[in-house]
Amino acid sequence: MNKLIAVIAVLLMVSNVQAQSRRSLKDIDRELKQTKSTATVMALVESIAETSPQTVEDVATLGQLMDKYPVQGQKAASKIQDPNLSKAVMKEYERQAAKIKVVRAKGNGALSDKDRQDYLSGYMNSAAFIGVLANLKDKSAIPMLRGYLQDEDLSKLVSVALGRLGDTESMETMLKGMGTGAPVDLSGYGDKGLVRVVQELDKPGADAKRKDALINEIKGSASLERKRMLKDLALNHKDSRVRDRSALALLNSIMVNQEPGDQAFISDWIGRTKNDETGYWAVTSIRVSHDNGRKPLETGLPALLIDVLQTSTYEPTRQEAANTLGMFKVKEAAPYLEECSVKDKDGKVRGDCQFAYWTIAGKIPPKFHPKDVEELAQLYREPYFIAAFEKMSENNPDERFTLALRRAFDEYKKTQGK
Repeated sequence: MNKLIAVIAVLLMVSNVQAQSRRSLKDIDRELKQTKSTATVMALVESIAETSPQTVEDVATLGQLMDKYPVQGQKAASKIQDPNLSKAVMKEYERQAAKIKVVRAKGNGALSDKDRQDYLSGYMNSAAFIGVLANLKDKSAIPMLRGYLQDEDLSKLVSVALGRLGDTESMETMLKGMGTGAPVDLSGYGDKGLVRVVQELDKPGADAKRKDALINEIKGSASLERKRMLKDLALNHKDSRVRDRSALALLNSIMVNQEPGDQAFISDWIGRTKNDETGYWAVTSIRVSHDNGRKPLETGLPALLIDVLQTSTYEPTRQEAANTLGMFKVKEAAPYLEECSVKDKDGKVRGDCQFAYWTIAGKIPPKFHPKDVEELAQLYREPYFIAAFEKMSENNPDERFTLALRRAFDEYKKTQGK
């Protein structure tokens, strides 16, 4: 009998859960207005996020619920899949966007806490509905979205959606207006967007603002075609800013989608750019492509990094080479790092070489550049540092290097008779 009762209880629970899952947004809204129990209200609010809007009425009700419960409402909005609901989604989007305009019209100095909350929820709810319109792939949303391309708050979100909807005409409009008006984002157009950005960059006569805006559109992605384009731009474009931005974007592409040819490219990239600003990103790509030290370096890369450390004329690139050698604990680099820590003309590079050597060997040689001797001697005379040093412990990973540096300097002074 007890087992039978237990089985019945389970069936009743399952039936109740299924009934809850079938509850419409209209039902949830009505029950929220009627219930007095805090626990029931909380359960109802959370159930909003689990509901999939199926009708025009659902979308309208969801829009109202999102005013009070934006987080849960945005999750429910992401479940809208029926293109026939596009018009209802557009209507609710425009209502949310209107909330932003109302708050914006008041000016920053006159905003209450409620105004700020209305602005935030209006923005996030608008972003959710814009994403829904892009997902539904209904081109009937394009004219309405175009109307927000000059909205200072929503232009970027709208431009991405227009790209995902394949609105080529709007892309050309945005390209013409680059550097003026509200900011846009062409990433929704994928690789075609990057091709057009580069074409515009290569046209003569672009003013500084337009050029800056176009350069900022150079971004990475998982696309192999995008990576191919970025590799070419990072290596060969005549404008150093384009090369630099492309290099940074390429790091992102390498991070999210690696392929066998990347390592050969990285070696060539480093060799060709070690004296250029782009060389910094080229060296950084080794860390990115090797999971920040968790993957072993391929044969040839340690020697390449040591060459950069010794011969690059660009200080940040030498710093990055030292840091990378230390991160991967390249033992054969220790003598070169020791030499760098004493002889490099740049103090920051010397410091990074010293730290990389310590990471590999666990100690610091009692050898210092004359400028570093002066600075350390002054530092160790400071009362604040003396007091802080007395509290440091070898058990603290963040303090071990500082302690090792102090020991090395004390040994140096003994060898120099100071």
